[in-house]
Amino acid sequence: MPKEKFDIAEKAHLINVLKSQLLSEVSGVFKASLLSDGREEMLDTIANSILLSYVLARRCGIPFEEIDEKIADKAKLGMLEEHKLEKNYQDLSTLKKHIGARKQV
Repeated sequence: MPKEKFDIAEKAHLINVLKSQLLSEVSGVFKASLLSDGREEMLDTIANSILLSYVLARRCGIPFEEIDEKIADKAKLGMLEEHKLEKNYQDLSTLKKHIGARKQV
């Protein structure tokens, strides 16, 4: 098999592995939420989900900065639409500020 075809197959396989791992971590979030003392497991699985999401996006040609911009845009839209998370808890504006602070570093 030519090296070029092998590289494409290997990259496709890696993307599928990352998707599978991401699905497993998301499942772990649900499992951790059922535990009375699951805070540390919840934190771990959420962090892994975010990490895998960023790496998967990068493997698909999407830079980390573009993800951050999209998250900030979605938070801003939710703020403008007065989403319940923003209206009641200010979660979206807090997240938007966090993303903005990361962009300045």
